[in-house]
Amino acid sequence: GWTALMEAAYNCEETVTWALLEARAGVDVRDEDGRTALMLAAGHGTDAVARALIKAGAGVDVQTQRGWTALMEAAYNCEETVTWALLEARAGVDVRDEDGRTALMLAAGHGTDAVARALIKAGAGVDVQTQRGWTALME
Repeated sequence: GWTALMEAAYNCEETVTWALLEARAGVDVRDEDGRTALMLAAGHGTDAVARALIKAGAGVDVQTQRGWTALMEAAYNCEETVTWALLEARAGVDVRDEDGRTALMLAAGHGTDAVARALIKAGAGVDVQTQRGWTALME
């Protein structure tokens, strides 16, 4: 199940998120899939909520059971402002999921040009390969 903080993050509720953080809600509590409030915010374009969670100490490189991070969620869902917030927090650009995919690969296959460019500017490996030998260009 989800915590109140997860619900607030998912629903882009910045004021509620801050109230819960002030009440010391756990920022890295995970749901049954291993997702955190930051991952939920990242997938829904709430950069203000993402920044609040980061400021409260949320782990930017926490991975789900399948290996996804908040940066991967942002890249997959075309969330440029959240991508920048995570990059500013030094999120790992070449963290891999269970299939060997990186945020850049997800941006190339599902995201936007702006997200892919942001990741490349942050140093994402353009020639990193998945377990099948695919690169971001092949996505």
